[in-house]
Amino acid sequence: STGSSLVLPKETVSPVIVPTSSTLSKPAPIPGNVPSAFVSALYNRSFVDGRFIFRAWGKIQLAFKAFGITYHSIAATDDYLRLAVDAVAVTVEKKGSIIAGDFQGDEPFLKYLFGTMKGLFANYRSDQITRFVEEIEGLGDITLSHVGMELEDELKAARVVDRELVETKLAEIEREQSARQRRKHYHNHSAFDLNASLNQFKLFM
Repeated sequence: STGSSLVLPKETVSPVIVPTSSTLSKPAPIPGNVPSAFVSALYNRSFVDGRFIFRAWGKIQLAFKAFGITYHSIAATDDYLRLAVDAVAVTVEKKGSIIAGDFQGDEPFLKYLFGTMKGLFANYRSDQITRFVEEIEGLGDITLSHVGMELEDELKAARVVDRELVETKLAEIEREQSARQRRKHYHNHSAFDLNASLNQFKLFM
């Protein structure tokens, strides 16, 4: 009634902080379809939310899928699970952890995990091929052919863990066999030339 207007204090709007799935106060249950070794690798580093663990495992599966490896094969192969655990360790070292207070967020972590898993598996497969080549170089011709037949039978099976690796091994066997044939041909040809030269020398004399 006095004509003076009532000035209300401006409402203070606090910034909305959206918690990430890995930092929720009430973490979701751990999914039962994720291998326990992988769960432990995250859980022991304070990544206890089931949704985050499930998403992380999904990135692992996508990385293996890029190489033609199925979900069943990942879970059933000890070496693959070990690589997945190693990928977690490398990613935590690079992208931080909750327990250390330097976690950089879900998306950067998961993206780096995916790339790390692909890199580790590519190195693993390369090492497998290198060792295989070294092994077959010391095999006899018959044994080498037998190994080749075993690989051919493996490719015909209904389920092949790493088809590309088997195909590469088979190609290496064929390459080794071709190299041996060339060496034999060269050796025989050289021996023939030497004998022919000796015979010509004897005739000349």
